[in-house]
Amino acid sequence: MTELNDFINHINQIDFSNLFTFTDNQYFLIRDKILLTSAFTMFIALIVNMFVPMPKSLRANGLIPIFKALGKRVNRRENSELQTKASGLILLVLILSFFLFLVALFILLAGYNVIVNIIVLTLLISLYDIQKDCSIFYTLVKREDTKDAKEFLSKITLRDCQKLSKMGLCKAMVENVITRSFQYCFAPLVWFYFLSIPGAILSILIVILVKSFNRKEKQYAVFGLAISFTYQIVMFIPAVILSIISTIFSFHPIHILKQSSDAFIHFRASTTGLVLGTVASAINTSIGGPRIYSSKMIRFYKVENKEPNELSPLKAMRQVRFCSVIFVCISLTLGILFN
Repeated sequence: MTELNDFINHINQIDFSNLFTFTDNQYFLIRDKILLTSAFTMFIALIVNMFVPMPKSLRANGLIPIFKALGKRVNRRENSELQTKASGLILLVLILSFFLFLVALFILLAGYNVIVNIIVLTLLISLYDIQKDCSIFYTLVKREDTKDAKEFLSKITLRDCQKLSKMGLCKAMVENVITRSFQYCFAPLVWFYFLSIPGAILSILIVILVKSFNRKEKQYAVFGLAISFTYQIVMFIPAVILSIISTIFSFHPIHILKQSSDAFIHFRASTTGLVLGTVASAINTSIGGPRIYSSKMIRFYKVENKEPNELSPLKAMRQVRFCSVIFVCISLTLGILFN
C-alpha cells in the first residue's frame, strides 16, 4: 500500500504545464508514466465494475431525459428536412462543446489526479448491470417464462418483442448485450487509453446522445442523422481493436475475420455491423434478420451460425468482457515495458 501511495504521489508531482519545454529524455519519462497510469486506472475501474453494483443515479443514462427535453425544443414538426438535419447537428455540437468545456475546466482546476481519474472512469463504464441482465434473462427463458422474458427485453430495447419466439428472444438479447457491453465498457476504455478522461467522456456522451435520439424512433429518423453518423465514426477505432483482439485470441480466426468483414460491408451501420459480426462469430451464434421498430419491420444482414439459446447472451457479454480484460492487460504490459 505504501508503494502504491508513493507511485500515485510521484505521478501527481509531475508538472505537465512545461511538457513541451522538456528535453527528450524527460518527455519520454512523462509519456511512459502517463501510459502506465492510464493502464492502472483502467484495470481498477474494470475490476470494480465486474463485481460492484453502482447506483443508477450516478450513471450517465440519467442525462437521457434532459437531452430529450432539449431535442423537443429544436426538433419541431413544422421544420423542413434540411432544418431538422441542421438542428440535430447543431444540438450535437452544442452538447459536446459544453461537456468538453466542463471537462477542460475541471482538468485545469483539479489537474490529472490519478484517484479522480479512477473514480470518474469507474462511474463512466458499466458492466455489472449488463451481467445482471444476462442472468435475469437466462433464468426467465430457462424456466420457459416467455411472457416475462418479452416484458423484460422490451424494457431494455426499442424492439417490439411480443411476436418473438424463444429463439428470437435469445437473438434479440444477444444483439442488445453485444451493443451495450461494447458501448459502456470496451469503447470507453479504448478512448480513455488514447485521450484519458476527455476521451472516455466523449465516448459515453455519443452513446447517450444516440440513445436519446435513436433513428429507429420515427420522430428522430432525420433529426438523429448527424448523431448516428458521429457515433459510427467515434466507435470505429474501438470496433477495429475489438475485432483484432477477438481474431487473435480465437481458435477460428479466419471464421471471425470473414464474418466480421461481411457484417461491416452489409450492415447499414458499418461500425455496428463490425461489432455485432465480430462477437457473434466469436461465440458462434446467429444474429440479424427482421426486426420490428415502431410497428415497422426492418431487415438486417444475417450472420449465420448456430441458433442462439438462453446461454448465448452470457457468452456474448463474456466475450466483450474478455476483450476488455485483454486490452487492459496489453496496456499494462506496454506500460511496464516502456517504464
